[in-house]
Amino acid sequence: MTAISDLTLAAAIVSPWAYEYLATILQAKAEMLAFSDTFIVVGVVALLAVIPAAMLSRSQRLARRLAWS
Repeated sequence: MTAISDLTLAAAIVSPWAYEYLATILQAKAEMLAFSDTFIVVGVVALLAVIPAAMLSRSQRLARRLAWS
């Protein structure tokens, strides 16, 4: 049977390594989520830029048609 002092010593040795591992995993997850969020924001901004471009293109085509008539 193991004594309580043996378990306490094992926990004292393992605990710093566990916190280091947890910090590494959390940092990797945070970087992944930040990349994902950035990709979504860039995509939304690009999509929003298409709307005025389409409106300008349509108005220029309409102006050309009226000029030829």
